[in-house]
Amino acid sequence: MTQASLVTESGLYKLVLRASGEDAKEFQNWVTQVVLPSIRKDGGYVMGEEKLATGAMTEDQFILTAMRMMEGKVARYRATICQHFTI
Repeated sequence: MTQASLVTESGLYKLVLRASGEDAKEFQNWVTQVVLPSIRKDGGYVMGEEKLATGAMTEDQFILTAMRMMEGKVARYRATICQHFTI
């Protein structure tokens, strides 16, 4: 019988931040050089933000990406609220 280990999302991040492989280093650099500074400066990070800064994505594409992300969050929050309240 094969044993499976379950890892929480935060546990996975901790494992990756401790890892020393090349893929792990790329992830660590992205988190520490792009994501965390964005959260500190702007209060959040939108996937693809660095592409806007480098010109790899237009401002319109970036806004569309951010809007889709927010729509997903709203849907998740709505589902959670509906579980607790009758709306």
